Amino acid sequence: MTQKNAALAKHKKELDKLETSLGETKAALDEAEQGREDTPERQSLISTLSSLQAQSTALQAELSAFGAADPIKYEKKKQAIETCKEGAVRWTDNVMILMQYAGGLGVESGQVRGFLEIDEDWDDLQV
Repeated sequence: MTQKNAALAKHKKELDKLETSLGETKAALDEAEQGREDTPERQSLISTLSSLQAQSTALQAELSAFGAADPIKYEKKKQAIETCKEGAVRWTDNVMILMQYAGGLGVESGQVRGFLEIDEDWDDLQV
């Protein structure tokens, strides 16, 4: 019988704690709802918000339809291509300078090509 009384007391204590928590939550909800009454102005603002969100969604869909024609994406790709071109020219210049320097030291160009893993179909540019 003592175990039942202990269990009953424990559950009553938990019930009291939950009822207190429920009361606090209801009070907080009532406090949060103050100032958010359903007024005509609020209804107007909510309808304006929903129409603007719909318009934004439509514009995003229209923008994504253009895809590759997006000016921002186009400019980024253009800059990336320019960076790659500059890098290719720079490394080609570096290789040519190294080949000339190595040739001046008596190293054959085939050895330099092998070390740099350059295929034989790569054209040597004469400077």
